[in-house]
Amino acid sequence: MGGIYTQERVVHIPVQNQYGQFTARARERDDYDPSTYVLQQRRYYQTTTSFRDRDPNGSNEIDPRQFLLTKPDLQRPFDRGHEFATRQGRLILSHPQWRVGHENRAFWRGPLMFSVPGDNIPSELREGDFAEMNLQYGTKAIKETIPTKGDASITQMLAELKQDLPRGLVASTFKNNKFNPRGVGDDYLNYVFGISPTINDLQKILKAIVKFDENLAQYLGDNGQYVRRRFDFEVNRSAREIARVDRTPLTNWDYMTYRPDWAVNFVRSPDDVYGSAALSEERSERYYFTGAFSYYLEGVSSPEGAIGRAAQIARKLLGIDGLTIDLAYQLTSFTWLLDWFVNIGDILSNATAFSRDNLVIRWGYLMRETRIKRTYTHSGAKFITGPTGPVRMTETFSQKLRVKATPFGFGLNPSAFTDRQWAILIALGMTQGGRTLL
Repeated sequence: MGGIYTQERVVHIPVQNQYGQFTARARERDDYDPSTYVLQQRRYYQTTTSFRDRDPNGSNEIDPRQFLLTKPDLQRPFDRGHEFATRQGRLILSHPQWRVGHENRAFWRGPLMFSVPGDNIPSELREGDFAEMNLQYGTKAIKETIPTKGDASITQMLAELKQDLPRGLVASTFKNNKFNPRGVGDDYLNYVFGISPTINDLQKILKAIVKFDENLAQYLGDNGQYVRRRFDFEVNRSAREIARVDRTPLTNWDYMTYRPDWAVNFVRSPDDVYGSAALSEERSERYYFTGAFSYYLEGVSSPEGAIGRAAQIARKLLGIDGLTIDLAYQLTSFTWLLDWFVNIGDILSNATAFSRDNLVIRWGYLMRETRIKRTYTHSGAKFITGPTGPVRMTETFSQKLRVKATPFGFGLNPSAFTDRQWAILIALGMTQGGRTLL
C-alpha cells in the first residue's frame, strides 16, 4: 500500500559488524588461545521519511515519481513534490586495523579506539543533535522573492522624511564652530538611521525610473504566469570544544596493562597506552528556498479595471501606495530591535503582498541541510613495535529536511484562510472542493 512510511537501515562501516560492535582479536601470551574483545558498541542508523510504495511482501519499491503520478489526491496542479526528511551517521577511524606482535605468538589486531570522558552522546545509539526546522527562513525568503515586491518606495521615503528629517552630516559634532565630543555619537546615529537610508531610497527610485520600461514589460509579461524563484541563505557555521582530558587510555589496552606478564608483550610501560584526548565539534547549516508564484493584474476592459491596473503598476514600479499595516510597522520606532528576535516585519510584509494582485504560491519548499562533524583526538600510544602517532576518530551526522508551503506562506493553517483567499484558490483550481487544499 502506497503512502508515507519511515525507512530505517544500519549504515555499515568496514570495521563494524551488523551488531554495531567494534572488535579486536588478541593472544595475550604465547601459550594462550586467541580471544575477541569488544572495544566499543556504536550503532548508526539512516532514517528516511518520504513517499514510497511496496509490493505485498514489502521487498520492492517503485520510483516515487511514478507513485505520485498514480495518486492525484497527493498533487496540487503542476506540483508533484512532497515533504522529505533523511538523516544518517557514520564513524571513520584513522587506525581501522593496527597490528602488534606476531600471529603465532602474543599479538593484538584491531582498530585503535578510545572514549573521551564528557562526551555529550554517551549511549551506544549515536544520533546527531538536530534542531527543529526554523520556518522564519521561509518567511524571509518569500518576502525577498515575491514577484510583486516594489522596485522602490516613494511613499515610504516621504513618510520617513516627514517623521524624522535627517540633519546635516556633522550638525552635532561641530556646534557654534566648536568641536563637540558628545555630538559625535548623535551624528553617527543620524548618518546610519537618517542620511544613509535616505540616499539608498533615492538610488532605488532613480534606478526604477531609468529601468521603468524594462520593469513594466517584465511585470506585464509575468502576469498570469508561473514566476519561479530561488533564494539561498548564507551558511551558518559554528565550532566548539566539548571535552578535553589529560590522561585517557586507548580502549581495552588499560585492561591488558593490568597484567604485567601480558603487558610486556605489547608495551614497555603501562603508561605508554595513556595520552591526552579531546572532543570537538563543527556544525554547518544551510537553508534555501525554491518556489513558483503567480499573480493576476486587473483587466482593462472597464474604466474601473484600467484604474486598478494603473494603481498596481504604480505600486510595483515606484512604490506609490497608501498607508499599509506593513508601512506603519516600519515607521514605528525600534521595530528593528523586535525583528532581531521575531520576524514580524517579514510576516506583515508578506500579509500585505498576498492581500493584493491575487498573489499565491503555486508551489514552494524550504530546504535545510545540516552537517555535524565530531572529531575525537588522542595523542597516541607507544607500543614495542613503535608509536602509533595521533589517533583520530571522526563521527559525522547529516540531516536533510524539506517542508512545503501553503499557497500563502509557511506554517499557516488553511482553516484560518479568509473567504477571499479561498475564493482565489477555488478560482485557480487549487482545492479539491470546499475548503481543502489539493
